[in-house]
Amino acid sequence: MRGCPAGILGHVLPDQPASSNGNASLLSNEPLPPILLASASPRRAQLLASIGLKFDVAAPDIDETPAAGEGPAELVGRLALAKVAALAHAYPDALVIAADTTVALGGEILNKPADEGENRAFIERLAGREHEVFTGHALAFRGRTETAVVRTVVELRPCLTRRSPATAPAARALTRQAATASRG
Repeated sequence: MRGCPAGILGHVLPDQPASSNGNASLLSNEPLPPILLASASPRRAQLLASIGLKFDVAAPDIDETPAAGEGPAELVGRLALAKVAALAHAYPDALVIAADTTVALGGEILNKPADEGENRAFIERLAGREHEVFTGHALAFRGRTETAVVRTVVELRPCLTRRSPATAPAARALTRQAATASRG
């Protein structure tokens, strides 16, 4: 299993019997275990499908409210872990995958916009400024759980707030991906 990272991904395959789930390991000819995506995010499902994985989806109901004093990295790590923990016990032989993403501007977490007006306000606040996108990742498999948090610095071009009404749907879609829909 050359090149396989340590941890869960490094231990998913060795003692797996042949399965009929259609997932072949990228590192060997052995099948992967069943995969469960713990997310309602269409984008996350699209990403897994784009690399040819077959998986089931189950979105646990997790309170995504930040705890008092919780920073964005801690928030996404906690939420991703809560999502896999909510499902891993019911699917012990599945590789449960979860992630959660949030946007922060100057350390302030920008929660999902409640409506189109708040969505536009987020775009205007982010336009032309660097902001941070935090994504927490969690994996659970056979009683083991691992997490990681990735921070990316992004700058949204200022021209997005000055586009014509004809481009508004594209700007809304971008904002949902960057600031809201990526939570899942």
